Amino acid sequence: MLISHPKPTEAFEKRTASHQENILPPSIKTMACAIDYTEAILSGVNLTISGVATECESVTVQITDNVITGEKTGTVINGEWEVQFGINDLLNGANSFEPLTQKCGDRIKIIAYCKEGSSCVGPDVVELSCPPGHNCPSVTINITEIDECDEQQERLVKFEATVESTTAGVFEWSYGDGQSSTSAFIPPADPSTGTVIIEGEHTYQADDSDPTTFTLTLHTLFLPDLTCEESTTIVIEPCEPMIGIDCPEVTLSVTDEGRCSDDGHQTVTFNINVDNITDPTILEIDFGDGTDETIPNSEIQASGGSGISRQHTYSPGSYTIVVHVIYPEECASSNTTTIVIDCEVKCPNDVLFEISDSNGNRFRVIDNASGVYEQINDNPDNTQITCFPPGNYTVHLVDPVITGQSITWREDDDPPQPTNLTEFDVILANGVVKLINATTLVENCHPLAESVLLRACGCEETDWSEWSDCEDCIQTRQRNLADCTVQTETRPCTVEPTAWTPWSAPSWICIQTRSRRNALCIPEFQTRVDWCCIWTWINIFLAAVTAVVVFIAICMLPASFWTAVLALASGGSLSAVWAALSTINIIMLIAGAVLLVVSTISIILWLFICIFRNIGPAACRLLNRFIQFLAFFVTITGIITLGIAILSLIFCSGNPICLFQGLGCAAGGLVDLAWLGFILAVCVIIESILCNGNG
Repeated sequence: MLISHPKPTEAFEKRTASHQENILPPSIKTMACAIDYTEAILSGVNLTISGVATECESVTVQITDNVITGEKTGTVINGEWEVQFGINDLLNGANSFEPLTQKCGDRIKIIAYCKEGSSCVGPDVVELSCPPGHNCPSVTINITEIDECDEQQERLVKFEATVESTTAGVFEWSYGDGQSSTSAFIPPADPSTGTVIIEGEHTYQADDSDPTTFTLTLHTLFLPDLTCEESTTIVIEPCEPMIGIDCPEVTLSVTDEGRCSDDGHQTVTFNINVDNITDPTILEIDFGDGTDETIPNSEIQASGGSGISRQHTYSPGSYTIVVHVIYPEECASSNTTTIVIDCEVKCPNDVLFEISDSNGNRFRVIDNASGVYEQINDNPDNTQITCFPPGNYTVHLVDPVITGQSITWREDDDPPQPTNLTEFDVILANGVVKLINATTLVENCHPLAESVLLRACGCEETDWSEWSDCEDCIQTRQRNLADCTVQTETRPCTVEPTAWTPWSAPSWICIQTRSRRNALCIPEFQTRVDWCCIWTWINIFLAAVTAVVVFIAICMLPASFWTAVLALASGGSLSAVWAALSTINIIMLIAGAVLLVVSTISIILWLFICIFRNIGPAACRLLNRFIQFLAFFVTITGIITLGIAILSLIFCSGNPICLFQGLGCAAGGLVDLAWLGFILAVCVIIESILCNGNG
């Protein structure tokens, strides 16, 4: 799409017209001034115009084709001049030379004149050259850092490229030593500058005796298919030869794999040996789970290089343990071992408590919910108690007790108290009842919660209350005990039986039920067979059988029968019609007629006896069920009849016998449709009149 441009200035229009008409003012005709173009090159975000000029010190240029630029002046040196336009030189809000690429290899309009004599102008067109990659964005590669040599006689070089583009794409670095980076997406551009910074780094070998030059290249592919590249050189100075040093060497081994704890952890013991110890020597061990430890020089010197032991606790998994020499720095030595921890957490499945008083007596909890306890010490008879004397007590969590578990205690409705303590202090005042809850959570296990009831003695025992009213055939009474518990008794009682419920609607198998509650509150049920429901199914069956028999009987009629029937209209005789019927045809027609009569009479009697005389939800449901089946039969019969008629007309059009036979079958379907449709219409009318509001 072309960008609209502002109208050139009046002075430029006059100069262009003068040149185009090849009419120069008299002052120009006496001058030897001349301007011509050498080349016009569009490359990336720059457009360069160069040329030659005589008797002119500077040339002013403006582009007026597809894009409009401002005026720009180039100095004439030794008869040659050059002007370069950038994106900032574009007018009318344009920010790209993209519209000008349509003119690549063609001539573009240009205005050029001598700054000292504006009537000295150059040609009004110049051929535009667009070299490969001309529309690639401007890329600047800078070397940001070259590190000192490492122990492998290598230097790490860091660099970055500034790309003036907001287009999405991918990039790849070629380092110039036969290696390259993997392809990656170009990062998003900085919206304030419209540029992208692509950073990179690479390690170059620096063990040659002379400096080595490498060509670093950034390859870019901008969507959809613009491929560009930009290169720079890197000079790697050689490293100084290393002075020989007898570096420490480390060996790492596992001396004790340990055992799995209940919480699924395992403590492993490692041994580190060091040969060729220097002073100082510093090691670092990476335990492979994100933790590490520095082994100081003092410990290494004291050990003599052998038997440096470390322990570390692991959860299940695979770990790679590495010990490094971190000093001397030029001695990059390490040793590795791998361990696999295959422990399973033994998840607890119960919570057990003990109670202790201020005198050191301990009590085992027998029943948490009811508060029944048994003293552990000084209790030869195993006497159980249900309350404690008022005083200070401690609830002990005796199981589970696993390293790393979290415990939350709660007293009655007070806020929970998260802690890792397995003890909880309680004060019992006279007659007070407290409910203590403990929730414990072990890693990789479901949380467990349990409560224990603590009751202080000192309550007054009362007499039994009166028996309550009989409810659900049960009577209750209660009394308070001295240990502050409530004792409850129950006994059965009788009530008046309830009335029988109405008979339910018949099920699909024609069974009805009703129920009541007897004097002992026990449900009783009765069932019966609904004969009207059975009659409904009989009528459905008769309707289906009748439709099938009638259809088959008429479909079996031979083509000669239909020919004789059609001949009646032109004087044919009935004897010809009867002569066309076989014995089986007569039997089937009689059977169909009998079934039509029987089915119709049965349906009429059923409507009178079961529907009209028993108007209600049950009768209406039977009628609705019968209507649903009739509607299904009518739909299926209609589809079959239409299908037979269409197929007969398509495949039997040239065969009269086939056509008569097919249309005869369709006639049987029409008879079924007429009869079934009539019965359906009658039943629907009856339902609309009698069953409105009755289900």
